[in-house]
Amino acid sequence: MEFVNFKLVDIENQQIIELNYLGKTLDLHNAAEFLRFIYEINSMSLILEWRYYFDDKISLFHIKFENVSYLKVSPRDIEIPLMEDDCLEEIICLEQLEFRFMGGMKIVVNADKINLIFLTD
Repeated sequence: MEFVNFKLVDIENQQIIELNYLGKTLDLHNAAEFLRFIYEINSMSLILEWRYYFDDKISLFHIKFENVSYLKVSPRDIEIPLMEDDCLEEIICLEQLEFRFMGGMKIVVNADKINLIFLTD
């Protein structure tokens, strides 16, 4: 997987919850809400859509996976309140990227390229 314009912030002995995008650190656990995912079959692309809170400003951004070769979505835990579903717990980066959410849902994906795209500034 090629991270085109961002990288994961990996701090020793801590869960990965941050991205570095153009020199800015984005905290996906404390300052972001996961909104939805969109898988486009014909283009083999996956989009994870997020809302990010910069101080008093709100922005939307996508993490876009191109040429997806593996995708698995595991269900949420029905015992956990729905309000936890939009909160990232951690990102695990091995052969695939695994996004784990506080509500129990997991999105595991492998793709050729990954881009971060801000829709609003």
